[in-house]
Amino acid sequence: MSKVNYANLLTFSRFVAAPIYVWALWRHSSAWAIGAMGYAALADFLDGWVARNICCTSDLGELLDAVGDVFIFLTGILAGAVLGYVSWWPVIVLLSGGAVSAYGRMLYARKLGRAANYKSRPSEFLGGAAFALLLVYAVDFYTEYHTWLLALFTWWVAIRDVREIVALPPGQEVE
Repeated sequence: MSKVNYANLLTFSRFVAAPIYVWALWRHSSAWAIGAMGYAALADFLDGWVARNICCTSDLGELLDAVGDVFIFLTGILAGAVLGYVSWWPVIVLLSGGAVSAYGRMLYARKLGRAANYKSRPSEFLGGAAFALLLVYAVDFYTEYHTWLLALFTWWVAIRDVREIVALPPGQEVE
């Protein structure tokens, strides 16, 4: 009997939403863009639910979930800049804050001695705000303003989380 991790299959399926979203932005098709992000959000919710309820949670699944989120967001934000929905400056500020955040998460995994995703309430909220930004791009509604807001919030979360991670003793996991 083969052992299929259905939660990981759902996580992998989210990677398909990103190219559909980019195509929809390029074609100025709000309905398709919103549909692609709606699917990604639903699959993101379901992969966690499935993992917890059929007992197939894993460090790999947790890592894939985070990578899937980053892939969808990076693809969407870069497409927004390339296709002219937003200028490059707020995107650069946003991505640099994301790089600081990624550094903090690598530090966290190193302190634990295994692959793990650092979670904080502000970073979880940031994920929802990033999803909302992609919807803003889909309807082309004050994209520059919303991108700057998210860029500043990303930096605040990154600095806050890295400070918290640095203060953690080695091996201590955040619940």
